[in-house]
Amino acid sequence: MNMHTHTHTHPFNGPFSRTTRVSRYQKGKTNPDFAEIYLLGSVIESLSGSKLPSNGDVLRLYVHKLKSAQTKHDAAVTVIKKVQLFREKARIPVRHIDHATAQLEELVHKWERLKKNKGRTTATQVANEAALTDTFNDLFDVAHQDALQIVKIEEDKQFLLAQREKGRRGVMTGVDVSQTKEEEHMTKQQRQLRLKEKQQTEIEALDRNISLMYDSSSSTDDVTDSEPEETVAEINRQPCTPKQKRRKINILTPIALSSLDRVSE
Repeated sequence: MNMHTHTHTHPFNGPFSRTTRVSRYQKGKTNPDFAEIYLLGSVIESLSGSKLPSNGDVLRLYVHKLKSAQTKHDAAVTVIKKVQLFREKARIPVRHIDHATAQLEELVHKWERLKKNKGRTTATQVANEAALTDTFNDLFDVAHQDALQIVKIEEDKQFLLAQREKGRRGVMTGVDVSQTKEEEHMTKQQRQLRLKEKQQTEIEALDRNISLMYDSSSSTDDVTDSEPEETVAEINRQPCTPKQKRRKINILTPIALSSLDRVSE
């Protein structure tokens, strides 16, 4: 009698190697991780390769994530997040995560509905299975509806269009470093231009404020100048006390100070 017992947890969890997992499911037992999945073959644990993820890729990854997810929806959300990260390499904007998740769940529903009737051999069942599997190598297209307008680099646009063709024509050769630096430089120039325009606007506003205050001061001086002039002798006879000071005009009003602060930012 085989007295060996195992205290491991659920076979889907834990850092088991392939060899260890297979050995624990010998003698007629099936390893769920490596069992043949209906229409899909085997599952995948991550997205990789030089093409954008296909319908088959996301379904295989979904089946794998479903083992550790609390709900089917959680598994779908996890897969979509992986798809988003992968698509960032190609610099292609993605639909909102809620819409992309609903798109994946619709694909999963089609697969599950066929799986439920997998024992049937009717012409309809066979045709439906063939129709679905024929899309497995096609692009799981969750690009933003305005992706071709948002993407500025022509090469990236052509790559997306090629991936949308049957079988996902083309490959992703990696990020063009020189092109990325050029984009960053353009973005930096745009930021500097906006900052310069903002500063110019603030300076013009400050000039207007000072001009208005100067005009007001000039009007006051005109009134003073209209008074009877004193002779030099009269001025000399007037005692000069330390308390007498030249009148100052404060042009740094709260508005002017606020403008100066914003310009210096």
